[in-house]
Amino acid sequence: MTKRIIFSPVTRLSGLLSVEVLVESGVVKEADTSATLFRGFEWIMRGRHITDAVYLSQRICGICSLAHGAVSSYLIDAVYDNDISANAQYLRNIMFAADFLQNHIRHFYIFSIPDFVKMPDVPPFHKQNTTDLRLNSADNKRLSEHYFKAAKASQRCHEIIALFGGKIPHQHSFLHGGVTVAPTADKINRALALINSIQEFIHSRMLPDTEIIARAYRDYFEIGRTPKRILSFGLFRFGPKNEQVLWKSGVLVNGQLKPLQTELIHEEVTSTWLREEPGGDLIPDPNKPGAYTWVKTVKYNREFFEGGPLARMLINGK
Repeated sequence: MTKRIIFSPVTRLSGLLSVEVLVESGVVKEADTSATLFRGFEWIMRGRHITDAVYLSQRICGICSLAHGAVSSYLIDAVYDNDISANAQYLRNIMFAADFLQNHIRHFYIFSIPDFVKMPDVPPFHKQNTTDLRLNSADNKRLSEHYFKAAKASQRCHEIIALFGGKIPHQHSFLHGGVTVAPTADKINRALALINSIQEFIHSRMLPDTEIIARAYRDYFEIGRTPKRILSFGLFRFGPKNEQVLWKSGVLVNGQLKPLQTELIHEEVTSTWLREEPGGDLIPDPNKPGAYTWVKTVKYNREFFEGGPLARMLINGK
């Protein structure tokens, strides 16, 4: 028996997604993931001054905006051969780390918890999928309550960024050459108080809640197992030329760690609504035969790799 299943739209991410799956006798034979939103940042950036990249690239996402601005800053630092002071690096990394914190809190609670926890029958939880809910009533009540507390914890992370970055999302302080907002005693004290509050939330609620989910859904660790190909670009840069990283970069294949070679990264547009011109330029082509997504395929050394927090931990021996 052949069955075609479509999930659309998948909205719990930055931008709309559509997933089409072909199932034969209970086995997935084909799965197409379609990003249906055309972003076009390659065209938005054209004709702009290079320093605008820090501002414009952050608009890629309202949740992980600072990461895109940070990468743009590092690139422009290299172009202008900037020297970054130690204090500027600390401030950059404080903002960057706070953005990571709010990202992880939101991802676990706001984006993921509704798949595992019976939420109140109020917007936005109407017609919640309750097919595979396994928690007992006490754990379900605990995680449901923490869902709403997580919004406040995430907000505190954003407050730290706003203290030193002027605003969030899309902060204005983490720029090429350093930062624009100087630390003051009141900002430092406020940031410390916020960090202590966030840390308390993570240790008393988020980590135990993660363990509750992991115990109830142990079989999920066997689903979607992928080849052990791991990649990280490193994280939290220091040194006058951004040459040092707190979390090192690398490529981990079958337990063997090798240096990252960015020249081995390649983007493909075979299934993308983009047409490559003879000169290498890309042109949007929503009617391209066989295409089904706006997202390019990115490979390292012609193979797929996993990045992200787990990859960083494994590469750094955690």
